[in-house]
Amino acid sequence: MKAVARYTALAALLLAVLGLYMNSAHPFLKNNDSPEIVSSAVTLGIAHAPGYPVFMTAAKVFSYLPAGSTAFRINIFSSFLSVLVLLVVFFTVKALLRHLKLNGYMAIGCMVMLILAFSGIYTPLSLEAKGGVYILNLLFLSLIILLAVLSFNLFHIKYIYLISFVLGLSLSNHWPSMIILVPVIASVYYFSREELNIKRGLANAAFFIAGISAFMYLPIRAAAGPEVYYGGISSAGELFSYIAREAYSMGGGSVSRQVSEFMRVFNENYSYIWIFGAGGVYFIYKKSLRLFIVAAGILIFTSAAVVFYNRTPAEYMEIFRNFLLPAEYAFLIFICGGTAFILSLLKGKTKGAAVCAISAAVLIYAAGNCLKYNCARNYLVYDHMNNVLKTAGKNSVFIGMGEGDTTYTALQYAGITGIRTVPRLAALGSIIRDKGPEAAANELAGLPSPGSKALYYRLPRGVNELFKKELKGDRRGILTCINCDDKGGRYLFKIYSYRGIWQGLSGSMQDFILSSFYVVDMKMNQ
Repeated sequence: MKAVARYTALAALLLAVLGLYMNSAHPFLKNNDSPEIVSSAVTLGIAHAPGYPVFMTAAKVFSYLPAGSTAFRINIFSSFLSVLVLLVVFFTVKALLRHLKLNGYMAIGCMVMLILAFSGIYTPLSLEAKGGVYILNLLFLSLIILLAVLSFNLFHIKYIYLISFVLGLSLSNHWPSMIILVPVIASVYYFSREELNIKRGLANAAFFIAGISAFMYLPIRAAAGPEVYYGGISSAGELFSYIAREAYSMGGGSVSRQVSEFMRVFNENYSYIWIFGAGGVYFIYKKSLRLFIVAAGILIFTSAAVVFYNRTPAEYMEIFRNFLLPAEYAFLIFICGGTAFILSLLKGKTKGAAVCAISAAVLIYAAGNCLKYNCARNYLVYDHMNNVLKTAGKNSVFIGMGEGDTTYTALQYAGITGIRTVPRLAALGSIIRDKGPEAAANELAGLPSPGSKALYYRLPRGVNELFKKELKGDRRGILTCINCDDKGGRYLFKIYSYRGIWQGLSGSMQDFILSSFYVVDMKMNQ
């Protein structure tokens, strides 16, 4: 009966967290890659590289849920994935404390779940569609850690086979955030080397191939000609280039700024709760060197790669934060160890008082972040899209950059789901990337002239200059950002708070820029 009561309480806590997530989730689309992700999932299309085939397939199933708009369904799919991660966290804590020969997994497991559930990086990702891609990979990583701890407790070859399979799945979902952890995961195989042989090695390879075979989604769907297709996959070479993200590069971030941002994010993510992790580092090191190597390896490898290799421009610092998610999860293991160590030193009423005090600290922390990251009134993308449609009209042509262009991808989503009649869309950026500037110029030259149909476009200044001749026409139809610099963008962003949703927006540079375009749309509509 005690076990039934414990798992009933666990289920109630997970449902409560899911309810809070659903109440705080974005009602429409977040101003990032979410419009593209939702459209790709609904149509089983091919999003920008590496395509996220595992997420697309699972999200498609969730899109049939009879709850709200399609965008909202995919948003809460991310919430559902987050709750699954929390469930894995609970059983990881249980296995971890058993490995460390400590008690109290129920109380500590629930506390650690709440710490992660309402942390600074994890919570926002749980409320929007694109965040689900990162959360799904964290689910895979958390499963690998759980299986590793179980194998440390009592070895069984099935744990190693499952690690190989899950690793393959994670690489086929979003390999850039997992490939850097392969050396750490390899250490788990090293610790089990005495139990492995050629036959088991071949079996592990088979399980890994079975997992990574999810990439076959890409050529299969490319051959079907999906409505959303940001690929250009017609040969094995193009498939490899697409998966390898050869068309993408990110630069512009200075090391000093990256280090400063890392320290800020690390401090803000768990707030004052990180103090419990300080003692946990030493405690786990002394009690289990194997577990320490896995957790510290994930923390160090991820942090070093994100800070020193993945140079991120200022307007995309949200991506910087997202890539740190595995590192923050690894540190959660040390928080768990530190909390368990402190409680193991106490007895009787003192221990009960300490449990109450730590629980109160966790609840205060969780409540604060739950309110801070509530996105239920974030209609920025919806309003922006709505105003563009009002000014453009159904007989217009909208020219955008394609992927990464919120205006373009939001209009694409509206057309696919049938919620609005949208103008003809031309993805100039995708054409330039896949076929070159000359092909893009020919595409623009073939569009209707401004005299018969209005041209509306949102393009970077450099692209505007490149196609000056093809894009000449009525300036009233051009979505030009008034002022995209930090100061001007923030000022215009605050104007948007007349809707009373200032607190519901992320405050990212991307939102500042989009709100600048939004103000222009209002002027055009008058």
